[in-house]
Amino acid sequence: MKSVITVKLDEELNRILSERAAREGRSKSFYVREGLIQYLEDLEDIEAAEAGYKDWEADNFKTHKWEDVRFRLGLDD
Repeated sequence: MKSVITVKLDEELNRILSERAAREGRSKSFYVREGLIQYLEDLEDIEAAEAGYKDWEADNFKTHKWEDVRFRLGLDD
């Protein structure tokens, strides 16, 4: 099921979006949807990176040798 939402854009952004859509033969909705998907994926990546950093910080920034990591993960096969 698809939902319709309203997005308010300033004139300049609407002009840029309209020109891009016309040039590429796509709808403005396509670019808004694709941009939102990318933005939300980026937020997920940022949250995962921040969580990983906090875990590393809690472990006093301990590092491991690459060879040890490969061995523990069974990647040396």
